[in-house]
Amino acid sequence: MKLFVDEGIIRISPASEYKNGNASDPRTDDEMNKHRWELGDKIKIITQGGKENSIIGDLKRTSSTPSNYYTLCCSCDFEPTIFDEFNYDSCVVIKNPEEFANRLEKAVNKQLPGWYFHHNPTEYFDPHVPTKNQYFSATMSKDFSYAYQMEYRFLWDPLNNGNAEKHITVNLGSLKDICELYVLN
Repeated sequence: MKLFVDEGIIRISPASEYKNGNASDPRTDDEMNKHRWELGDKIKIITQGGKENSIIGDLKRTSSTPSNYYTLCCSCDFEPTIFDEFNYDSCVVIKNPEEFANRLEKAVNKQLPGWYFHHNPTEYFDPHVPTKNQYFSATMSKDFSYAYQMEYRFLWDPLNNGNAEKHITVNLGSLKDICELYVLN
């Protein structure tokens, strides 16, 4: 994390890498597909002939991304208890998130020209209790069991012009003016 602040060296991973972690690792999640249940009595299926079919039970809805994308996951808030969850003893506090995003976009664009860059807090959803008009996507939504992480996500989508295959390392230069290293104790 010292390299992150002192030199701006950051590793960015393909979304697919997060699926392969240990089940007890809080970073392990299928970032390419999100699943939730839709209440069957709220769904209508109509045949091409116009006949409405009844739904028995609930339906599993999946949002998937067509291509692997790059992501950098951070947190929106400083919560000391999360250190234990992630088994870390330090973190980087980004004091100017917009300037950080600007520098990050500029640096990554050199390696991924033409890729769509987006950053936003992650939207959490209850997979068993759908909420009307709730945002639900493979790239920016997560099961609410991860909500304690208060994730803020940076992502680069190839827009069907490629695929994130292996991690990339970017160098933003010193971030001491907008970031600081926080070490427990």
